Amino acid sequence: MGGERSDEVPEVLVDCHRRMRQVVTLAADLAARADAPPDEVREVVKRVHRYFTVALRMHEEDEERSLFPRLVARSPALGPTVERLRADHQAQQARVGEVLATCEELLASPERFAARRGALGAAAWALLDSWEVHLALEEAELFPAVRTALTSAERAAIEDEMRARRADLPPR
Repeated sequence: MGGERSDEVPEVLVDCHRRMRQVVTLAADLAARADAPPDEVREVVKRVHRYFTVALRMHEEDEERSLFPRLVARSPALGPTVERLRADHQAQQARVGEVLATCEELLASPERFAARRGALGAAAWALLDSWEVHLALEEAELFPAVRTALTSAERAAIEDEMRARRADLPPR
């Protein structure tokens, strides 16, 4: 593959999940390091904060607005799974909020890292634990259905909508 990214919906979503896991693990790994210098703390929490406030929100919109409605329309048997995933999204907002609040605090005052690293680690691990079940369910049940339940035109429409959500993103 040579590092090329696929534009196919399931692969794009799996790639998003990989980044979600990486970013929250980055926060947890930082929290585990008592000796992290302020510049590194600032850089890591800035990256985590940006991911959660920009990319994660787009990913959830991709699922909620583009993917879930089409899958349920084509495969009503997926309805209960989609409802569970939607409930997970709502429940995870509090965990994401905890990570974001700690990141914002550390962006403003990275010298408070020693006092706040426990909170960052606990919030990151709680989020990662809840995501593992959620992401595994999406990857096992929903993403394969994208290929089997949706038409090529529906997949192309989802791809277009995902691209449009990202069209006006500022550079990193």
